[in-house]
Amino acid sequence: MLAALLSLPTDGRYPPLNLTPQKRKERTLKALLAQIEGLAARQSLLMVVEDAHWIDPPRWSSSI
Repeated sequence: MLAALLSLPTDGRYPPLNLTPQKRKERTLKALLAQIEGLAARQSLLMVVEDAHWIDPPRWSSSI
């Protein structure tokens, strides 16, 4: 899923996911959050959000 998001080749290692756009969004956010939580559990983590002034209010409130 993240490989597709980043346009990385998978060389057929993973089957395509037939998800609705909403499900794809939910799973992507869940995977990214799990990655961030895992990193932060081991050591301090600094995240830099570039162009944060372009984030609309609903996304901003869900990101903090």
